[in-house]
Amino acid sequence: MAHSMSEVKNIGAYLKGKLAVESTDITAGAGSDGSAINGETIELREYEHQYGIPRSAAFIIGWETTLNDDESLTLKAELEHRDSGGSWSAVEDVREDDMELEEVVAKAPDDNSLTTEGVLQFNVDLSGCKEEVRLKLTPTMSRGETDTATVYAIAVLGGYQQYPVSETHHK
Repeated sequence: MAHSMSEVKNIGAYLKGKLAVESTDITAGAGSDGSAINGETIELREYEHQYGIPRSAAFIIGWETTLNDDESLTLKAELEHRDSGGSWSAVEDVREDDMELEEVVAKAPDDNSLTTEGVLQFNVDLSGCKEEVRLKLTPTMSRGETDTATVYAIAVLGGYQQYPVSETHHK
């Protein structure tokens, strides 16, 4: 039996979580700094026979970093899509709205180093996307060699056509 959102007190019944980007270590000035990390493939039709296709997603991008004086960590997130087994392309190439986010998430003060962590939320509309999507995440550090960071992301899919959707945990 389907329930309206106001009838269910368990928000998890309306969402599916998926690994979007595996935990990745970044060192300033190294090959990983400023390089795109291609996330995990998320099949939008995976639960179609049970719940329909998700119409929206929130990518929760987690990070922790150690920065020297006056240095920063910037994260750029972009949504890509493709037909099953096809070539990846930016979703914004077929839509008018911008499916990209870029933000300085941490900045050390002028006279002190900084160790900190946090999350950045990237909300996306999945309508019009092809069969598979992925998050492309690009961390950029402003200093060479000494600053470090770790980044990862989880996708929270929602807007299914039938509820509830949660019954087991999936990778």
